[in-house]
Amino acid sequence: GKERITLDQVMSHQSGLNGLAVPMDEAGLLAWTPYVDALAAMAPLWEPGSRCVYHALSYGHLAGEVLRRVDGRSV
Repeated sequence: GKERITLDQVMSHQSGLNGLAVPMDEAGLLAWTPYVDALAAMAPLWEPGSRCVYHALSYGHLAGEVLRRVDGRSV
């Protein structure tokens, strides 16, 4: 599960959440809530901390959602 993923793993591309496990149409990819909901619903694609893989879309959503949940700001 994701409960043991650290902020360091998220910010250093080691969370196992480098993309979506299910297909999403263009509208979903560009809309904040459907994308972060899909990330929240999925299991890591590999053991967090065991690999480093960058993904431009998921990284922005992960980092932005951390910021939003910590102090309410959106990016």
